[in-house]
Amino acid sequence: MKPLLTTALPTFAQDLGSLTAESKKAVLPVVPKVVSALQEAVTEKGAAGAIPVCKEEAPELIKAKPQETGGRTHPA
Repeated sequence: MKPLLTTALPTFAQDLGSLTAESKKAVLPVVPKVVSALQEAVTEKGAAGAIPVCKEEAPELIKAKPQETGGRTHPA
């Protein structure tokens, strides 16, 4: 009898590949918005001004994208 991990690992790897592709598809369209927000913050407030963008605005932009399309932000 094969150990459970040996049996489940190929399935997990396929799921991981699928989830990675889904994540890229959901996040990549948001990247220009995040970059733009970062550039604007750095121009207006210096490098320290980009910290709130990374900490607060970027995650919100990423969360909003799937909601626009009826998708999800992470696996159920």
